[in-house]
Amino acid sequence: LKLIIDFDSLVTTGMNNAQALEAIQKRQGWYDQALVEALKKIIATEKGYEVKYVKTHELTTQMILAEDIKTSTGTLLAAQGYRITGLVRIRLINLAQAKNIKETIKVFVTT
Repeated sequence: LKLIIDFDSLVTTGMNNAQALEAIQKRQGWYDQALVEALKKIIATEKGYEVKYVKTHELTTQMILAEDIKTSTGTLLAAQGYRITGLVRIRLINLAQAKNIKETIKVFVTT
């Protein structure tokens, strides 16, 4: 769990997946090496994507959610991994304007 939390923290600070993985690999003895190798395989399958934070009005149908989208009351609207559609984009924009969801959303975009 620590490995994934640290990896996500590095990506959140602005590193791309490759940079975050490199930083993780430099931390000798911090993590189980088998888990680091598994993370490396996962990242290799996700090549061509990077994490970005965008405003709801910047969403496009080429984006994939990198986090669950929940209402202010905790109701799940769209799960991580969901590809944005035109209708969902409009709904998220409207919900953000009404302050029912946060305005900035974490997504995967193709590089």
